[in-house]
Amino acid sequence: MSLQEIISFLTNEEKRKNLILKLQHEGEDSKQIHAFRDIIVSLNLHKPPPGIQQKTILQNTFRYSDPRECFDNFRLVCKPWQDAVETIRFNKCLHIPTICKHVHNGNFSEFYVKYFRAFKKVAITFTPYMLQNWNTLSPIILNNMKKLNFIGFHTEQHLPENFNNFVYQLLQNSQLTLKILRFSGTIIFELPLICLPNVERIGFHVSKHHGHQIEKFDRFMKNSLANCEDMSQFWVYNIDDCVQIRKYIGENYPEHCTDTNSNITSHYLPMKASFCSPLSDMVHFKYPSKIEILYIRIKNLNLPFTDGWEKYQEMFALIPNLKHVVMTTKSGIEIEEALNDISQENQRIWKQRISFLTSCGIHFVNFKEFNAKVEKSFHTNKWGFRFICK
Repeated sequence: MSLQEIISFLTNEEKRKNLILKLQHEGEDSKQIHAFRDIIVSLNLHKPPPGIQQKTILQNTFRYSDPRECFDNFRLVCKPWQDAVETIRFNKCLHIPTICKHVHNGNFSEFYVKYFRAFKKVAITFTPYMLQNWNTLSPIILNNMKKLNFIGFHTEQHLPENFNNFVYQLLQNSQLTLKILRFSGTIIFELPLICLPNVERIGFHVSKHHGHQIEKFDRFMKNSLANCEDMSQFWVYNIDDCVQIRKYIGENYPEHCTDTNSNITSHYLPMKASFCSPLSDMVHFKYPSKIEILYIRIKNLNLPFTDGWEKYQEMFALIPNLKHVVMTTKSGIEIEEALNDISQENQRIWKQRISFLTSCGIHFVNFKEFNAKVEKSFHTNKWGFRFICK
């Protein structure tokens, strides 16, 4: 019997069904079953495919799954799967308060100890319930959450007694891997001095409660800059919620005010990359000569002589160092595309303005080019503030 004839018993459905029936008829201990079993074993067909238990393949697959599902379900399939799950590192954030409910009688099960180790990011919010279980949580966090790339702190009304030591040890555990730090909440705390050579970005959420904490913010800024010498961007959220913080930054770090998406922030700080809408607001900007990159939002292209555009040459004369500009409609459509939807007369007016501004040395760019120019500007003074507002 040829090889092709033998294979036909596996590929031909009628022959395959007949083969199965005959094997079932021969019985468990028949010589035919033993011979068939020997063939299967000799070809290693009784073992699962290599990939199904190969750790690297499993972990690359699990990274696209929910971490909790991996621990609750996939980990229980078999020992290789258990090992793959318990040694994986998810590039996802563990929000500590969501784990607090699993503290029983002041203790965590071994399950959660292993679960903590699986994450590369952690967000710690000091809720009352978390403070109540702090003596249980803090050693588990410090002993199991290491080599993180992101750490976030959210402070409320109180901090635990050993907080400074805790922060120092947590940062030390990820000293060479940490890339992003984020701070939010009502309390500004003094960041311990520790070299964090790979931190690229710090985020700070301004609160209306920070107005009386300027001295704390001053120490926070100085320690942050001392710790993160290679940081390029310092993101400040909702700076207009606290006039005192905004004033402090304007007085102490004017050369580092790099980018904002806020009209109000642009009014008060010497921004390098600014936002303006409507154009008539430019007369209220305190430092228009500092602007090199500008994003202008036009409310209505069909009304070309409103919102300051009726005297646009005077408005742009206030910005002598402007190099690049992107203009969009209120809905975010770039002007080059938006011009196709207005009358020919209005098209002529806007094109004439663009031509004039271009002749003044101002380059019109699209959003992608605009963002690239902004990113590049952060490195002019080594690092810069990005002010992000609602």
